[in-house]
Amino acid sequence: MPSRPDPERSAAKPAFGQDYLDWLDTSWEGDTRELREGRFLHQQADLRQAFEASAYWREVGSRLAPWARRFEERTDAQLFQGQPSLPSLHSKPWSSFLSRTWRENVNNNRNWPDPPAGGWWLPDNWLERAWDVIRTRFVVRYLDARQALAEDLVKCAQDKRFRLEAELEERATESGYYALHVRIQQSFSTPALYYEGMVGRRSGIEIQVTTELAEVISHLTHAHYEARRESTERRGSGQWNYYSDEFTSTFLGHELFALEGRVMALRQSMREGSPDGRR
Repeated sequence: MPSRPDPERSAAKPAFGQDYLDWLDTSWEGDTRELREGRFLHQQADLRQAFEASAYWREVGSRLAPWARRFEERTDAQLFQGQPSLPSLHSKPWSSFLSRTWRENVNNNRNWPDPPAGGWWLPDNWLERAWDVIRTRFVVRYLDARQALAEDLVKCAQDKRFRLEAELEERATESGYYALHVRIQQSFSTPALYYEGMVGRRSGIEIQVTTELAEVISHLTHAHYEARRESTERRGSGQWNYYSDEFTSTFLGHELFALEGRVMALRQSMREGSPDGRR
């Protein structure tokens, strides 16, 4: 179980990096190997294998084509560009995961040096509290296709055959990122330390659903987003630097989202106005 750090020693917030690793060593009463990258990667691999082989993910793969046909019948528009298929799964790098725990424990912790709301993020709970240790992304053609697919993914997870915990989150950030995130809770087994049996754990799988155009902008804005969320400086300053790449990419994201909304509205209007209800 985690111990409470000595307030006199921890009054100054540790910077991300070795200072934070030293803080973790003093804050965790369990085996220090639970804090190491290798342990995380092993558990992450077990989580990924469990989800990739799950009945739910196989079912999603079999339903993509029917979902696409149903969407086209309803809207006369394609859900995907090309033949639908399951996207690749991506594993969150250890440095990125560790950074997440630092932001929760330290940088964004208004209770410092006391624990944040919900307690410290430490090895006995940090996988359960994270939702994107494994992530993937579907890319669709239109905004309404994004909503349709995300809702189908959630309904499938909640089907009585699977009864998975699933939620749909709308993401809209000041950096110009717009997407729908579906979070699926996945149980998995991983070897205990010393390989003395197996331990049952669970963590969130993040399924992002975005559009083709938003995918392009996301690649441009992601580097700025990563830098901003790990910064301790005042947020929003980049939006006032009119000549910066961050300013350009951020507002391109917002403008593109509005443009996609108008494209969708025009497509629907043209369909409704045609004699046979089609384009």
